Amino acid sequence: MDALLVIGLVFSFYTSVVAGSGSHSIWCLATYIVGESPFPEFTVVVMLDDIQVDYYDSNDNQDKAEQGLQSIHINLTLLRDGEPIADQELTGGEVLPNGDGTYQVRKTLEVSTEELREKHNYTCTASHRSLDNKLDVSWVPELGGVKEGPISFLVPLGIVAICCVISLLCVYICIKRKHSTASSKTSPQLSVTENESEQSSLCLKECTN
Repeated sequence: MDALLVIGLVFSFYTSVVAGSGSHSIWCLATYIVGESPFPEFTVVVMLDDIQVDYYDSNDNQDKAEQGLQSIHINLTLLRDGEPIADQELTGGEVLPNGDGTYQVRKTLEVSTEELREKHNYTCTASHRSLDNKLDVSWVPELGGVKEGPISFLVPLGIVAICCVISLLCVYICIKRKHSTASSKTSPQLSVTENESEQSSLCLKECTN
């Protein structure tokens, strides 16, 4: 009986996906058997997050995807004003399992403030074998925090008005305090002069008598 030699290779790596989906693990197991064996001479198994997504063996000489690569093929396109957005502007696009037998595709587009002011129309178009027609989802950006309107000017004007009122109030209080202090200092002098005039009048009366 010929000797049996089994060579196994395992390739694994992690890929990070944008849009908050975390990290996913992908690994590939390839075996090559030399000699008589009831198993295929060459096999390849591809796993994604512990879910088998592809299998190949040399007996059938064909791919046998767990869910079928064609069945999980999702065409996802992002449009700006009806025109497809270049892939260089997008991130993501990998087909990922959800854990319940379904799959998802995510693509992310970063939109700057200047582009929001230009009021473009953004549309996400998805097509799949399970869909009778393509699915179009439009996105209308909210410009409440970007568009410059009267509210953006009222805020600084209100702050300036409040500062002016506080300044005028402080000036009024200072003037009032100075006025009250000055009046309190002049009142005793008036009483003293009145007393002196009374004393002088008494002296004049005594001298005449």
